[in-house]
Amino acid sequence: MNVFDFQIRGYKVDEYCFAIIDKYGEKSDIAKTLDREYSKLVEKSPVYVEQLNTIRQFLCNEGYEREVEEQDKVFLENITKENISSKPSSILKRWE
Repeated sequence: MNVFDFQIRGYKVDEYCFAIIDKYGEKSDIAKTLDREYSKLVEKSPVYVEQLNTIRQFLCNEGYEREVEEQDKVFLENITKENISSKPSSILKRWE
Protein backbone atom coordinates (compact mmCIF):
# COMPACT_ATOMS: atom_id res chain seq x y z
CA MET A 1 0.00 0.00 0.00
CA ASN A 2 1.35 3.39 -0.99
CA VAL A 3 0.98 6.04 1.69
CA PHE A 4 -0.90 9.14 0.57
CA ASP A 5 1.17 12.26 1.24
CA PHE A 6 -1.07 15.06 0.02
CA GLN A 7 -3.61 17.30 1.68
CA ILE A 8 -7.27 16.34 1.71
CA ARG A 9 -10.34 17.77 3.31
CA GLY A 10 -12.05 15.92 6.14
CA TYR A 11 -15.08 14.92 4.13
CA LYS A 12 -12.80 12.96 1.77
CA VAL A 13 -12.11 10.45 4.56
CA ASP A 14 -15.84 9.82 4.86
CA GLU A 15 -16.30 9.70 1.08
CA TYR A 16 -13.61 7.02 0.84
CA CYS A 17 -15.31 4.91 3.50
CA PHE A 18 -18.83 5.46 2.14
CA ALA A 19 -17.66 4.41 -1.32
CA ILE A 20 -16.45 1.09 0.08
CA ILE A 21 -19.73 0.57 1.93
CA ASP A 22 -21.75 1.50 -1.17
CA LYS A 23 -19.77 -0.92 -3.32
CA TYR A 24 -19.84 -3.92 -0.98
CA GLY A 25 -23.04 -3.25 0.95
CA GLU A 26 -23.79 -2.33 4.55
CA LYS A 27 -24.00 -5.98 5.57
CA SER A 28 -20.63 -6.94 4.06
CA ASP A 29 -17.75 -7.99 6.28
CA ILE A 30 -15.62 -5.05 5.17
CA ALA A 31 -18.38 -2.56 6.03
CA LYS A 32 -18.93 -4.15 9.44
CA THR A 33 -15.19 -4.16 10.14
CA LEU A 34 -14.85 -0.52 9.11
CA ASP A 35 -17.91 0.54 11.09
CA ARG A 36 -16.69 -1.24 14.21
CA GLU A 37 -13.28 0.49 14.23
CA TYR A 38 -13.88 3.80 12.42
CA SER A 39 -14.04 6.09 15.47
CA LYS A 40 -10.90 4.63 17.00
CA LEU A 41 -9.01 4.92 13.72
CA VAL A 42 -9.83 8.57 13.02
CA GLU A 43 -9.08 9.62 16.59
CA LYS A 44 -5.43 8.64 16.14
CA SER A 45 -4.59 11.85 14.25
CA PRO A 46 -6.11 15.26 13.61
CA VAL A 47 -4.59 15.27 10.09
CA TYR A 48 -7.11 13.99 7.57
CA VAL A 49 -4.69 12.26 5.22
CA GLU A 50 -3.16 10.45 8.19
CA GLN A 51 -6.65 9.33 9.23
CA LEU A 52 -7.23 7.96 5.75
CA ASN A 53 -3.86 6.21 5.69
CA THR A 54 -4.65 4.66 9.08
CA ILE A 55 -8.00 3.38 7.81
CA ARG A 56 -6.42 2.02 4.64
CA GLN A 57 -3.63 0.27 6.55
CA PHE A 58 -6.13 -1.19 9.02
CA LEU A 59 -8.23 -2.62 6.19
CA CYS A 60 -5.13 -4.10 4.54
CA ASN A 61 -4.13 -5.68 7.86
CA GLU A 62 -7.61 -7.17 8.10
CA GLY A 63 -7.20 -8.85 4.70
CA TYR A 64 -8.90 -6.31 2.44
CA GLU A 65 -5.87 -5.37 0.31
CA ARG A 66 -7.70 -5.87 -2.98
CA GLU A 67 -10.62 -3.72 -1.87
CA VAL A 68 -8.27 -0.95 -0.70
CA GLU A 69 -6.36 -1.04 -3.99
CA GLU A 70 -9.61 -0.78 -5.96
CA GLN A 71 -10.89 2.12 -3.87
CA ASP A 72 -7.51 3.86 -3.99
CA LYS A 73 -7.66 3.84 -7.78
CA VAL A 74 -11.11 5.46 -7.82
CA PHE A 75 -10.18 7.89 -5.05
CA LEU A 76 -7.00 9.04 -6.80
CA GLU A 77 -8.86 9.53 -10.09
CA ASN A 78 -11.41 11.72 -8.30
CA ILE A 79 -8.74 13.72 -6.50
CA THR A 80 -6.93 14.32 -9.79
CA LYS A 81 -10.15 15.49 -11.43
CA GLU A 82 -10.70 17.97 -8.62
CA ASN A 83 -7.20 19.39 -9.17
CA ILE A 84 -6.14 19.06 -5.57
CA SER A 85 -2.43 19.73 -5.22
CA SER A 86 -0.31 16.66 -4.63
CA LYS A 87 2.08 18.59 -2.37
CA PRO A 88 1.12 21.20 0.18
CA SER A 89 2.64 24.63 -0.27
CA SER A 90 3.69 26.91 2.52
CA ILE A 91 1.38 29.73 3.51
CA LEU A 92 4.02 32.31 2.55
CA LYS A 93 4.42 30.94 -0.98
CA ARG A 94 0.68 31.26 -1.54
CA TRP A 95 0.98 35.03 -1.19
CA GLU A 96 3.95 35.49 -3.55
